[in-house]
Amino acid sequence: LSLDEFEFQGAHYNMACAYANMENIDMAVVNLKKAFENGFDNYKIVREDPDLKNLEGTVEFDDLMEQWDRLKPFQFDFKPSKFFYKKGEDEPLSFPCFS
Repeated sequence: LSLDEFEFQGAHYNMACAYANMENIDMAVVNLKKAFENGFDNYKIVREDPDLKNLEGTVEFDDLMEQWDRLKPFQFDFKPSKFFYKKGEDEPLSFPCFS
């Protein structure tokens, strides 16, 4: 049986969730790290997943996220200034390069 990187990511991520729910922080972090090592890089999901809530605020989880989350390339979330809004409207003007 041979798994590809996505299957390894999913398997280790799911094991991390299971261990976190069982409050086994060490094994949850070990498996989360293995998911990262196999290419899982959606750190926003990791930080918001209710199955990983038991990891929040632990030294192990914070250290892991500090190590891996900072390795992710810079992501630019464009938020136009009010300069791009029509007077009195809450939505920015539409520009072809931003849509």
